[in-house]
Amino acid sequence: MRRDLADAVAQEVSLIAIIDAVTDASPANAALLKQLRADHAEHERVLRSLIPAGSAPLRLPAVSMAPATVSIVRSTEQRASQVAAATAGSSEGATAVLLACIAACEASHAELLS
Repeated sequence: MRRDLADAVAQEVSLIAIIDAVTDASPANAALLKQLRADHAEHERVLRSLIPAGSAPLRLPAVSMAPATVSIVRSTEQRASQVAAATAGSSEGATAVLLACIAACEASHAELLS
């Protein structure tokens, strides 16, 4: 399995978990957070579709559920954008384009949360 795709899936799963933790605690931002979550769910779906059938199962990271805030979501989005952009720069073809698009989307999420 391509490690870059597996790492990108793990990042999306982590972002979804953090957003889920914040959504209930932040009713004022719930509509925006739900849209961001939908974006990440779609990223995860597309990334998983590129992992060949029969690949080793993904090892997903444990997500710390310390009190999450919108500020934490924003900083996590910023880091995720930077990681996706760096990975896109070392990838090729359609994978590079996909990761660059995800990086841009995550950067826009961070801006929406500022």
